Amino acid sequence: MIAYNVNLNTRDKSQANDLAMEIREKGRAVRLDPKTPYYASGKLLRYLPSEGIWPSGITGEIFPSRDLLEQHLKIHDTTLANETSFFGQDPDALEGEMVMKRGSFEHCRAVGWVIPEYGQAQISINLTDFHVTNMHHVVDACRTLASVRGLAVTGSEVVGVVPHDAIIESGEHYLETQGSSRGIPIADRIETAIQSLGLSDIAPFEAEKSVLGTPSTKGTLTGLDVADFVDEVSRDSPAPGGGSIAALAGSLAAALSSMVANLTFAKRKFRKRRPQMEALSIEAQTIKDELLRAVDQDTAAFEAVIDAMRLPQGTAEQKELRDRAIESGYRHATEVPLTTARLCQQVMALALRATEQGLPSGITDAGTACWMARAGLEGAILNVRINLLEITDQQWRNSVSEKITLIQDDARSTLDLCQKRLEEILGS
Repeated sequence: MIAYNVNLNTRDKSQANDLAMEIREKGRAVRLDPKTPYYASGKLLRYLPSEGIWPSGITGEIFPSRDLLEQHLKIHDTTLANETSFFGQDPDALEGEMVMKRGSFEHCRAVGWVIPEYGQAQISINLTDFHVTNMHHVVDACRTLASVRGLAVTGSEVVGVVPHDAIIESGEHYLETQGSSRGIPIADRIETAIQSLGLSDIAPFEAEKSVLGTPSTKGTLTGLDVADFVDEVSRDSPAPGGGSIAALAGSLAAALSSMVANLTFAKRKFRKRRPQMEALSIEAQTIKDELLRAVDQDTAAFEAVIDAMRLPQGTAEQKELRDRAIESGYRHATEVPLTTARLCQQVMALALRATEQGLPSGITDAGTACWMARAGLEGAILNVRINLLEITDQQWRNSVSEKITLIQDDARSTLDLCQKRLEEILGS
């Protein structure tokens, strides 16, 4: 559940409540001919079967019989029993009962209230399934409803925490509505949501504390600045080593591929390619983050091997346990760079698409991405091969070797195509 408040430029609770009843799932009583922009100023509509008055809660139309009302409701894929039972009413005992209508959003509870310390009214909302109704759905609706009533939404507020997927969905919604690419870093998508929802209206919204479950790419190594990272690599310790550098190279290649796609997306001349470029940038961002995490994962995998080597081996049982731990450690230390190689293979394919479909002025960036990804791929495979030498299971070694061959064959083909495209542009 997301506890979410929408802020209004009024201190009047009834005005906030008028909007709340429009958006909440439970809805409100139907009224006719409101005297002001506020729906609550209208005359209540009631069922009067004894007088041949059968109103529709969906449209407010009045029908002379139940049969005609049922035909009308069927067009709207519902029945009188469905609509009345939703509000706890008996469809066979409606004389004098208020006609009710559902609110705009499912899984949405809302009520208006005033927060004296804020000096304004709020619509207090609980979203019980953000996959159905999310923050941007309700705040956009509230902005429209408020405008009609002469009010303004000044911003909104998350009470507690909000799921990562929910705020990302909101950020991507606003990027899409403004015609911008969604293939940008996670932090940028979250910031778009914060600004668009007005989450810092009352107090600064701190994403690090308030967004739950954001996958981090900042590890022990990737959290360093560039100069410190390079210095760390240069020291006389076995890790970070080639595997981490290979992952970093692949991540940079993915970032370059995304850059070319986003630059192309932004150019009016290439607007017909926007769907392909956005898809490319979104995929590149995902792989970029996976490879960034692999920088630290590779170092951690090698350190696990070192830890296994330090296990005691004074008895036959201890030696057997140590050998198993070392074998297991080397398998994991093989699988991590193998995954890096596969990801770099995917980045090469993205870079090739960028050279073929991206704007010509970005061709060298896309080409650099392809070569960087190839370097990352080959560096990762070197780490796979050196670790394979320590594996005693020949069948497993053969299986990994076959995978390496397929990856390298595909990489050579991709690089050839990319280089051909580069020469077509640069050689002209």
